[in-house]
Amino acid sequence: MAFTRAERLALHKKQERLQVKADVPRSEDLTEGVPTLRTTEEGLVEYVRHNNQLYKKVYVQADAQASKVGVPDYSSGWFAANKNEAHEFDLSWTYTNITLPRVQIWFNDGSTNPAIGTDQIWQISDGNDVSNVGFGAWIRYDGTSSIKVYTGEDYLFNMQSTIDQSFTTGYLLVQVWKVKEA
Repeated sequence: MAFTRAERLALHKKQERLQVKADVPRSEDLTEGVPTLRTTEEGLVEYVRHNNQLYKKVYVQADAQASKVGVPDYSSGWFAANKNEAHEFDLSWTYTNITLPRVQIWFNDGSTNPAIGTDQIWQISDGNDVSNVGFGAWIRYDGTSSIKVYTGEDYLFNMQSTIDQSFTTGYLLVQVWKVKEA
């Protein structure tokens, strides 16, 4: 099917393109409801002003693998720990029984700055009590803005089932993610 003259002219008309600028815009620099693209330390970001509030959307490279977990809202940093201890962590937010935060604990036996590929880092799934031997770590939600991590009575970390290693001392990293109410 052939194009009409108007359609052919429309095809050759100069197309308007979005211009990408640098830095974060101020709300007053934008026209209400008109998006603008900027490059920032976050990457390519689209900003739009709505009701005098600035909103943004960060673009992810098309071939990049986006993390579904996200960056933790709290991280303790690596710290020295021993068997049979309690460590309390104050969070900067409050939670309810519906929005209990998700907690992940990591263990290494080497240092407060382990190197991936050089040092061994293990994920602690949960504390265990097998044949009256307590090992691992337990999480207790205290109050509404803190958590406690308790280490095993006999071992901080134990892997007897595979490579027969048991540790009474080492280093832990506690990471916590907020949970939003549905």
